[in-house]
Amino acid sequence: MTGSPQEPDPDEPRYPASRVPATHLGRYRHHYLLGAAALLASLLLPQLVQTPDTPPAGDLLSVEEPPGDRDLALIEADHDATIVVKSPGDDHSGRLSPDEQWIAFVSRQSGFDELWVAATDGATERRLTRFDGATVRYPDWHRDGTRILITVQADAAERLYEVGIESGSVTEIGTGFLDVTTPRWVEGGWVAGCRDADAWGICFGDAAGTRKIADGYYRPAPAGLGNVYVVDDRGGFYNLSLADGSATKVLDGLPGRGRYGWEVDEGNLYFLARGEIDNTGRLMKVDLGGGEPETIYTGAMPVEDTTISIGRSSGRVLITLYQPSSDYPVFE
Repeated sequence: MTGSPQEPDPDEPRYPASRVPATHLGRYRHHYLLGAAALLASLLLPQLVQTPDTPPAGDLLSVEEPPGDRDLALIEADHDATIVVKSPGDDHSGRLSPDEQWIAFVSRQSGFDELWVAATDGATERRLTRFDGATVRYPDWHRDGTRILITVQADAAERLYEVGIESGSVTEIGTGFLDVTTPRWVEGGWVAGCRDADAWGICFGDAAGTRKIADGYYRPAPAGLGNVYVVDDRGGFYNLSLADGSATKVLDGLPGRGRYGWEVDEGNLYFLARGEIDNTGRLMKVDLGGGEPETIYTGAMPVEDTTISIGRSSGRVLITLYQPSSDYPVFE
């Protein structure tokens, strides 16, 4: 393409030309039909736009201080939101346990960002770490439900830890990398974003050690069969092989260049996009096999550097919302 590129909307997914739906009817199930025209344009005309200038790689992994306290909510099948974790402190980064009976999350109830667990019925909650000054980030449950991966940021470096639920043990996992972030359990070990002296990339770790799989990708998520989903620094969405580091593009661009929350479950991509009003967002869903995105919830929520967790049995979606106030609209 020649001439000045058109600026794409960073809050909509962009498909390869071969994946563009032939028509887009704009059927969105959500509280308000906001931004339908912008979504229509971004889906039908991806080949006519180019991605804005690439941000520094560190921007993809940075944490911005939220403008207010956060709570955790489950989005039910009827698309209503039920608050399940609400404390006097800031609660965020929630992950459902494999049996969906518990939520691992980061909370500032103690004055610092620590790892907590709470029952999904709200009956009990418990603090699991006491770093008292360092910042706990990105919890992820092991499939056996007995351990959680986290990273801890202190002294400008981010390290990987494993936390035992019953024993209360907190064990650092040595990786040999300068930084490790956004870890996820996968078959046979774990994956994470990692930084060495050369670049950020994706690494895989198990009992034998840690090795880098590929440079230039971030925020891995399990894809099954020895693969993970990742994004690049322009928000391109890929399926990456852990065996040889080869990557296949799935989408041309995720909202916010991949910095907003997203998760894949049963072939469906759940992702966050900004709302039409400040401090609001949209939880959206699209079939990766082809189809039209639908908005399943709109409300006051953070979208950048946040997490989405899917209940594998129930299909409920755990997201982070802002506590209601005059600054954050409540959608009825």
